[in-house]
Amino acid sequence: LEMWMIGQNVEDVLAMDLEDGVPTNEDLTSSVTIGVDGYLAAVEQAWNEAEEADGAETVGLGIETHINKSKGATDEDPAQAQVDTYLSATAFDADENVINTIIDVAQVRVAYDEEGQVATDLEEEVRTKKERGDDYGMAGVSEIGKEWFEQVEDFEAWLQGQTVEEATSLELNENDAPAIEDLQSSVTIDVTGYLSVLEDSAENIALSAQ
Repeated sequence: LEMWMIGQNVEDVLAMDLEDGVPTNEDLTSSVTIGVDGYLAAVEQAWNEAEEADGAETVGLGIETHINKSKGATDEDPAQAQVDTYLSATAFDADENVINTIIDVAQVRVAYDEEGQVATDLEEEVRTKKERGDDYGMAGVSEIGKEWFEQVEDFEAWLQGQTVEEATSLELNENDAPAIEDLQSSVTIDVTGYLSVLEDSAENIALSAQ
């Protein structure tokens, strides 16, 4: 599916012939039998939210999924599953400096009742932290009064011009937030997960930007 998309514009990709979500194009019927609706929606969103990256030579995508914050049932509380997916799409120049990077986290919590049945509305829209914007609610409890998306945008801006080695050598405090003067007043969140997917994006170079 990825190979077929290369060379197509977004309108061509979205105009793919489907039956029950499965491609019916002759070029794909012998190789792609999975439903692709979600992948097409992601391609469309990627295009609609594209950002400039002048001077970029390569682009990479980093993804890490963590379930370590899930909780089993106790005598007081039922179980809750939590899946945190960290994402970084990063463009690099010829010297492997970050030209631009987009960082986000999809934090999904699924609650269960005392009988072990799912208590979360499965039809509820799942939004990333950036998509939640002011609704995320960090500004009210942040010592610097800034929302999550504002802090991560400042962190993204700081990463521009850095190599991955320089970025991952960032000095952190006891809370794993940046300890350098340039960021102390603007970024107080734990950045270890974001640095990790930045590193992954450099290892997962997808294509030449030329």
